[in-house]
Amino acid sequence: MEQYLALARLEDVRDARLICLLANANRDPKKRPRPYRVEDFLMLELPCRDMPIEDMLLVITAINDICGGTVNINDG
Repeated sequence: MEQYLALARLEDVRDARLICLLANANRDPKKRPRPYRVEDFLMLELPCRDMPIEDMLLVITAINDICGGTVNINDG
């Protein structure tokens, strides 16, 4: 089990490095003068399946803001 967790952590770091590279390549220095760091994209803990919908929305909104996305709400 420990080997699996160590491998998963290495994969998380690898993915975070790639995401950081892409985010900095597309970053607007006027909107965000400070470059992203790898730590900005590391998951410190796995999300809980029982996460309240309000907390999940906050996480999704934060990721959306970091990536410069827009919000499209479909009522209906």
